Amino acid sequence: MVFLQHNQKLTGLLWVLYWTQCVIPRRYSQIKRHTGESVALHMDLQDALARFARILMGSRSPTTVRLYVDVVRRWLAYGGAADRLSVNQPASPYCAATASCYTAVNGDGIPPRTAEYSADDAYEFPDREVVGFFYACRLRLSGFDSLKLGDPMKRLTVPEQVAMVPFLGRWLALSAITGGLIGCASALFLWSLEWATQQQTTHDFMLALLPVAGLMVGWVYHRVGKDVEGGNNLLIDEIHDPKKLVPKRMAILVFAGTVITHLFGGSAGREGTAVQMGGTIADQISHRFGLNKEDRRILMMAGISAGFASVFGTPVAGAIFGLEVLAIGKVRYDALLPCMLSAAIADQVTLHLGIHHAVYAVPVIPHVSWQGVLSTIVAGICFGIVGMLFANVTHALSALFKRTIKYPPLRLFLGGSIVAVAAYAIGCRQYLGLGIPTIQAAFLHPLPAYDFGGKFAFTTVTLASGFKGGEVTPLFYIGATLGNALGYVLPLPFPLLAGLGFVAVFAGAANTPIASTIMAVELFGSEIGTYAGIACVVAYLFSGHTSIYRAQRVGHAKHVQWPEGIRLADIPALRRTQVPSSTSKTPKYPS
Repeated sequence: MVFLQHNQKLTGLLWVLYWTQCVIPRRYSQIKRHTGESVALHMDLQDALARFARILMGSRSPTTVRLYVDVVRRWLAYGGAADRLSVNQPASPYCAATASCYTAVNGDGIPPRTAEYSADDAYEFPDREVVGFFYACRLRLSGFDSLKLGDPMKRLTVPEQVAMVPFLGRWLALSAITGGLIGCASALFLWSLEWATQQQTTHDFMLALLPVAGLMVGWVYHRVGKDVEGGNNLLIDEIHDPKKLVPKRMAILVFAGTVITHLFGGSAGREGTAVQMGGTIADQISHRFGLNKEDRRILMMAGISAGFASVFGTPVAGAIFGLEVLAIGKVRYDALLPCMLSAAIADQVTLHLGIHHAVYAVPVIPHVSWQGVLSTIVAGICFGIVGMLFANVTHALSALFKRTIKYPPLRLFLGGSIVAVAAYAIGCRQYLGLGIPTIQAAFLHPLPAYDFGGKFAFTTVTLASGFKGGEVTPLFYIGATLGNALGYVLPLPFPLLAGLGFVAVFAGAANTPIASTIMAVELFGSEIGTYAGIACVVAYLFSGHTSIYRAQRVGHAKHVQWPEGIRLADIPALRRTQVPSSTSKTPKYPS
């Protein structure tokens, strides 16, 4: 350290290296978000610092070197704040020094003189390079609150690992609270769902009351739940564009609505309810602790992860789901730690409260071969198309209900009537509820090839008419039974195809291939990883730009270049007005 203090040129070069390799790349995303400018800004800053380094190396006077290091260090540390202040009324001594340096250089091209800066030193100061450098830094960094950043030379003395300790402690505490509360809520929800399913299967007459139950749920939502009817899409929109606190009644209403749906025989899942409860609880926690907008987004993502993980018993897949579900082709790593901690804690809380998740097993997984890979690709294409059809049919049928029936409670009455009459007429009660027994049977023996179609039809009518519940467990059912049916034509064991369909149809319908692949590993073992990864990625690609979550954004388009940041719900209208190019640049929509 003493050596660096006496060797000013080496100190300056080390400082420039720190900025070019660490600070500017880390801040570039902030620069782009706050100024809306392009990669050229990043290159301008790098170029300005490179010019400064060349000047530094070419200077022979130690006094001039000290001047460069001092002026530029102070400018980058406090220049943004000084620009927003009057030069005559600086906020601190450092701001005063920065403002005087900037005024002197831009005024007469001569650096500020002190007793140790001679006229010869000032003559060596190449004003044109410095003015250009200050100009670039002033424009590019003035959007930040630089006073909060501190002196970069002082920050060099603090190891990054030490600075990470308070960050870890803060998010560990918030994640423990979030995961603990969501784990308790999920345990209560799963217990209630198990009771409702048991009551429905032992009392056949309850299915006849499904239209009346739907009418009641629809009336309650129409009276007090209009602002939370968006469900998962509301949470995704709120994370992308925070506007207001998610009401507590979202969790209460969706909890009660889902239990009623299953109690009277509707075909729905549970993931949507758990995610909505998780997002609502997390947002309430962020409000209680007064978190800023960015931390609130992160905690809501952690709540989504905790809800998903606790309801399926897959903590790692749940954590990745909370990161991946927001936008196609883009994952936010700044929320990785809170999502992982919240998901793990919520899962453990549900287990300690006595909740047991369904067990699925793939007994035989063959070694990877070309034949197996090609068969998996064909299966993945089928899974992706079915996932796309499920999302599109559900949305189209929902729009049809809304166009033809203006009073919302009557939509649920009609949907419940259709489901009840069809179930009694065909005698196919296996398509009602969660359908977990049929899912488990798909791994044990061949099933009728049309089973996936029956669950498809009953679930789309139930959800499109307005009944509450999730889409994921029905997608597991559809995928497992579709994979079982593909075992008749593809040279892979039907339990393996059932396992691949279980996760791949969900990957295509929700645009979450990474979370789905990890879920396969957590549920079926690591041996299925290669097959599951191929099937999920292919299904993701072949499902197109559609999703069961219409509020998802396009982070990076799959193959056709849709505008970045556009909601998937807006793509059909855009598709009708223009044909996108697979190579041309497209404007970016705000996220």
